[in-house]
Formats: sequence, C-alpha cells, structure tokens
Amino acid sequence: MRIHPHFFVTFVACLLPVLVAGCGGGGGPATATVTGRVLEATDGAAVPAATVRIGGISGATDAGGAFQLAGVPAGEQPLTVSASGYTLVGAPLKVQITPGRTNLAAIVLVPSEGGMAPPGAPW
Repeated sequence: MRIHPHFFVTFVACLLPVLVAGCGGGGGPATATVTGRVLEATDGAAVPAATVRIGGISGATDAGGAFQLAGVPAGEQPLTVSASGYTLVGAPLKVQITPGRTNLAAIVLVPSEGGMAPPGAPW
C-alpha cells in the first residue's frame, strides 16, 4: 500500500500540536509572570526590599519598588505585601491572575506609625 505524500503532510501538520503539547508539560496548570511596583501612599515613593507574595510565590522589590514573580498560578490568588514600617491596607487581598503575563498596577503601602494612618489619609 502506498501513502500519498499530501496525506502524510496533512497528518503531521494536524498531529504536531498534539505531540508538542504532550512533550514538555503542556497539560500542567497555567501560570503567569506577574510584574508590578510597590509604592508609599503618602508621596508615591518606591518601597524597596518589600516582600511580595502571590499564590505561594514570593520575591522582593528592587530599589525602584518593582517586582517580578514567575510561575504564579492562574486564577484568583491571595496577595500579601510586607515591608518594615509599612502596612498593606485592606488585607487580605485577592488578585485575578491571567495565564502568561499579568501586570499589576501599583500596590500602595501606608506607613505604620504605630498602626495609625497619617492625618488626613483617606483610609
């Protein structure tokens, strides 16, 4: 029996995505690389060395308050941020992570000042 060359090309073209998805974790849970910045509420200054934790993945902010977390599970995930002398208002927070890449807007921390918000603060 002789196989027509057109059939072979069509067969490989249809099967290739299935083979690629099966080799290398294509069936695993969807994840994202999440980026954002941590800023101070009073003046918008960057908060360096803050610890950001989303869905069990954590990392620290750089000198400019920026962070990047790879491998964060997609879906609704808990968000915590901690830094010496600051409080995250509204905690616990949840964020929606989309597969691939998710960019969070600025996360704003309030100076602790003994647990009190600064005078005139809206929180």
